[in-house]
Amino acid sequence: MINRPMISRRMFLRTLLALPTVLLLAYVSGHQLLGTSRDYAAYKLFFDLFDRSTALSEYRFEVGYLIAAYFAKFVLSLSYNDFVFVLILFSLMIKFYALSQRSNFWMVVIYFILAWYPLHEYTQIRVAVALSFSFLALVFLGHGRLRAAFALGVGSVLFHSSLVVLVPFIIAGYTLRRWPIWISIAAMIFLAFFLKAIFWVAAFSLGKISGNALAYFDFSAGAGIEYFSIAHLLMLAALLSALLSDGFSRIETRLSFLITVASFPLMIAFSDNPVIGLRLKELFMSFSVLFVFQRALIWRAVPQMIFGFLFSLSSAYTYVASGSFW
Repeated sequence: MINRPMISRRMFLRTLLALPTVLLLAYVSGHQLLGTSRDYAAYKLFFDLFDRSTALSEYRFEVGYLIAAYFAKFVLSLSYNDFVFVLILFSLMIKFYALSQRSNFWMVVIYFILAWYPLHEYTQIRVAVALSFSFLALVFLGHGRLRAAFALGVGSVLFHSSLVVLVPFIIAGYTLRRWPIWISIAAMIFLAFFLKAIFWVAAFSLGKISGNALAYFDFSAGAGIEYFSIAHLLMLAALLSALLSDGFSRIETRLSFLITVASFPLMIAFSDNPVIGLRLKELFMSFSVLFVFQRALIWRAVPQMIFGFLFSLSSAYTYVASGSFW
């Protein structure tokens, strides 16, 4: 059953109460208070050299990010750090609003901060905004607001083109929403390997590829994927626990579960190209925020919450231990 009401007092109040947290996180990211992230230098250099006389098509970043940077630099006269603060503030407000329907809102917020804030809002700022649009798109989709979901989906791609790979997975999951969950899981596995086939065709058939794309098609690049890492095993345990608890009453919860499931066959399918495999894994697995803590505190839901929380701790430890902040 699709619930039509989109905005509730609870969602509004939760988002409002989260505003101090959002402001703090955005300020920390904008001014890099945890140390310089690995993407900071490249983003700042682009912003400093960004010239209004150069056509947007000449830059490698997506048009959504370019328009945001143009408005910040040439209309508002913001510094790069202030621009990132505003951009991440915007991203987090959308994310927190999308998460405000979760039964355990503050548990979801803690999970997000530990597991995904360092990777996205603190480092991959274009992906952060794109995912914010995508999360809200799934919520709108769950309420039957197909046009709004489509518009938000377009917005996500305009900030990071890689989000387009989500489209077939979401369409398949939504189309099969009334079918047994195992059918949908099988569809996710099939689409993962079908996507790999498309990449093979692109890699070996296209005569001219941009330098940015060519780096991704380099099948010898990057370190190998650790399939049996602690984080991966914990997420797999959370998925299995959620599957056994049968807690997919909401469409967006089911879709986010399926997207997270797809992260594993995608890692396997792109095992010969760790760069793509890891990027897709991170992208798809981040949707776990919409299902791990979505259940009320009942016994059947406790295992997935425990494994999800342990995954977030493992992820946070990895960010710190790997020197991602400095």
